[in-house]
Amino acid sequence: MDEATRAVLAQVARTRPGAVIVVTGRAHPPFDVDRHLHLGPLTEGELPDPALYRQTDGHPVLVGAALRGQPLDLRLGARVRAYPPATRDAFLLLALQDQPNLRATRAALGQTADDFARTLSFLTTEGLTNEAGRVYAAAATREHLHQIHVHAALLHLKLARALPEADAWPHYEQARDLWEDHDEVRAARAACLRAQTLLKRGYPGPAAALLDTLRDVPSLAVPHAWALIGVGRYNDAYARLEALPEQTQARPDLLAVRATTLVRLGRVDEAVALADQIKGSGPEAAHAASVKAQGAFVREQWEEARRQSQLSADFWQLQGDEEQELAELVMVARARVRLGAEPNAAFREVLQSTRDLPSVHGLALVNFAQMLMDTGQPDQADGVMQEAVEVLTLSGDRIGLASALGNLGVRRHLQGRLEEAAELYRQALHYLRGTGNIRHLGQTLTNLSEIQGDLSAFEDSLHMLEQADHHELVAQIRRNAHIAAAQSIGQPLRS
Repeated sequence: MDEATRAVLAQVARTRPGAVIVVTGRAHPPFDVDRHLHLGPLTEGELPDPALYRQTDGHPVLVGAALRGQPLDLRLGARVRAYPPATRDAFLLLALQDQPNLRATRAALGQTADDFARTLSFLTTEGLTNEAGRVYAAAATREHLHQIHVHAALLHLKLARALPEADAWPHYEQARDLWEDHDEVRAARAACLRAQTLLKRGYPGPAAALLDTLRDVPSLAVPHAWALIGVGRYNDAYARLEALPEQTQARPDLLAVRATTLVRLGRVDEAVALADQIKGSGPEAAHAASVKAQGAFVREQWEEARRQSQLSADFWQLQGDEEQELAELVMVARARVRLGAEPNAAFREVLQSTRDLPSVHGLALVNFAQMLMDTGQPDQADGVMQEAVEVLTLSGDRIGLASALGNLGVRRHLQGRLEEAAELYRQALHYLRGTGNIRHLGQTLTNLSEIQGDLSAFEDSLHMLEQADHHELVAQIRRNAHIAAAQSIGQPLRS
């Protein structure tokens, strides 16, 4: 303020009681006040519509713009564009991150700690970010920025280079057109870490889709193959591994994933022969024992299946991987039932141990329900399978949930409750959408088309499975369909 204005305000302030003076500003006034109010973002409860809060983060200027139907970017965009380039890029780099990494942002800008602290303080004072660097209504800024493709890609690349590898892939992906030679190796490692995280969380579909875009990178062949196995694209996994140089084929990690691929393709003898070449007690040995267990299950060698599954679980315990260990113990319980144990007794311990791991607990429940049905306890199996659906819904395991719904559909199919079965199959198809799991998709489609009496769809589904090299599954479905036709009843096409 100029001196004359200050003098007027000082005179008015002395006439108490008198006029109420409201002073607004970005800093404290240079004189005492009766009350100081901090004006910040509105809370969700203070706004009439939750969607309005999600759109604006409660920023008063943006709330006003949204209520007037104005584009949010226009309220801040002109101010941001007027800032010096370093300040503008700092704002945009922060806007690209949901939870800003301030250290990586400073590195991406190439600023010293002092300069970055001043930049961040300025953006906060301007009302563009909070104290932690989070941009208000960042989604609107990102949407506008991505219309300027090259500059957005450059900012993404700077950020990707500065972030830890585990967090960098989404930004490398956005900046792919600008990668330099030295970016290729680090981007591949970042993609691998991202895919492994997705696999660990039970999302093999997105992991496979991510690595599909990097199929020419040899170092990603093994994680890519595991992701493809996760979605049932066994033939693609086999082809990915076959394309690798001959001198790498004897590596233990490659032997393990090749053996797993082969056993899933029904080539049991070849799979077990590869698994036999793996020695030691590491992750590869755990996978090898699991392959041998699956081969024993196929051959109905229940004691061997139990022994190898237990061995695999022991190896995973040595690695400290509790989820993999418990998944193998589920198969131990399954083998014990085949050897004559009562399902409740065989599964009791593993069901208790998996309580805090929803995806593995869902797997245990599905297998428990199947063993109950096979041992003539279908009523209890119904309740267990319903619980499996609830648990797998909670875990977000789409393939596990589709499997549970499909098995529940088979149960209703066997009971002759065809409308309920069809609805359960349709729900399973919903969760299979986007996973790429051809095997599960084909099983579910053939079951549904059998109920609907659509022979054309039935044959199309079988052709799709044959194209994916699931010949043993096609043969099984045709055998079941032949039996059903001979008996003139609506038997389901899988059990």
